[in-house]
Amino acid sequence: MASLVTSASVADREREAVKQSSFVSEVEASTRTFIRINIVHSRYRKIRANLTFPEKYPSEQLVVEITSQGEKGSLAIPVGLKKKLEIESMQACKAVMERREAVKDDEDLTPENSQMLATCAYLRQFIDSNRFVSCWKELKQTAGLVTAGGNTIRMSDSTGTIVLNFTSLPYNYSVQLSIDEGYPSTLLNEVDPLPIKIKVKSTNFPDSIETMITKQAIELVRRCCQGRDPVQALQMSNPIRAPRGFVMPQGGERSARITKDTIKDLEHDRETLLKMKKLKDVDQAKQAHNHKAALNSTKERKDARRELNKLAHREIERDDELEKKMSQAEIDRAKVEAGWQDDGDPVPSLLPTANFLIESIVKFQNRTCPVCSERVLPENPNDLKKLFEKSADGDKKKSAEEKKARKEMKKKRPVRCYCNCWYHAGCLDKYMTEPPFGAACQGTCSGGPVHHPDYPEDKRTLERTWNAKQARIREMEDAMLFL
Repeated sequence: MASLVTSASVADREREAVKQSSFVSEVEASTRTFIRINIVHSRYRKIRANLTFPEKYPSEQLVVEITSQGEKGSLAIPVGLKKKLEIESMQACKAVMERREAVKDDEDLTPENSQMLATCAYLRQFIDSNRFVSCWKELKQTAGLVTAGGNTIRMSDSTGTIVLNFTSLPYNYSVQLSIDEGYPSTLLNEVDPLPIKIKVKSTNFPDSIETMITKQAIELVRRCCQGRDPVQALQMSNPIRAPRGFVMPQGGERSARITKDTIKDLEHDRETLLKMKKLKDVDQAKQAHNHKAALNSTKERKDARRELNKLAHREIERDDELEKKMSQAEIDRAKVEAGWQDDGDPVPSLLPTANFLIESIVKFQNRTCPVCSERVLPENPNDLKKLFEKSADGDKKKSAEEKKARKEMKKKRPVRCYCNCWYHAGCLDKYMTEPPFGAACQGTCSGGPVHHPDYPEDKRTLERTWNAKQARIREMEDAMLFL
């Protein structure tokens, strides 16, 4: 191999080549021994790298360190991805060193003969082609959760597709999650504003259950994209209407906050009250030896009254402005609790969606009814489909025994309540229409009252209905005694 050009001249030329290169979005800092570059694909897919020249560069390998920072100072590139990028960048530099020959002064620098350009080209290619950069950590956690239950996951970083196959239990559900270019936001895709596209590939759940699960997962992604906390997003994505008086969880109790503005307002009110007191004293003060005579002149008292009126009007206007701000803040808070779009910074939604699917598909299959303690789902998926099938001929042509058998069969149909607990239809009907009314849920939720839109929310209505039913039964028993 021919001798290389001097270290200083090569480093200078490569720094200039990097500054003019299309691989780099920005050169943040540059010295004779160090250069910091930013490579940006989108707001949430970007890399910051420090490239340090060793003493005998280019005969020694370039030192690459990934230091990309997130919006709030946290590392945007996870530790696992950071190590991967650094190792593969070093390998790209090593490949250049192995094939590099003498570099002439008039020769153009390319990724084939420049370690710096090879590193920049590799990082640019990776950040542009891999859609999982912005959800790398979430994806690792999702893969661990899915495979822990004996299920499988397939991924394609170039297309951003993730296929989750829940097939370890009798009921299967295969779904494809497509990661958007701008994940977790949709700034790069205004046509279909969802950072994750969800498409069911196959399942043996009945259509009603599959639709409920899939639509809630889609709504969960949308709420997270609006800036919702995953707990709030899950609650707001519930397809069952919330009961009256329900308060959206805020991630902690709301309490009054003492801020600089609050202290400033209190200081202003204190100073204003002192000024008003002094002006009133000027107007109302009397002479010490004659309590009927004013202490100050007519002009001084008139000026004090005029200044007092101006001060009072200014304070009224200021109070009106503060009241408007407080009212708007209360309206905004009510909108948040009612489910209005927040338009805050997007929240990553891949892991919450995976957790929801695992809870709704895998764990659901082993759940028991809180009333009868039997499994909610039958062991055979075909038996579950029969519970949701509609009769082709209708019930008019059926005999009384067939109608009764079908009615008893429907009592085993799974029904989900607002708290996400599943009951048998017959068990839920008994639990809701018989005393004690308004009892807490005995399922896996927090133990709040059971709510389902098919039943009145007011327990007094349920009590009146039950009392009327008992009265009819007593009347029938009394009538039987006369026969």
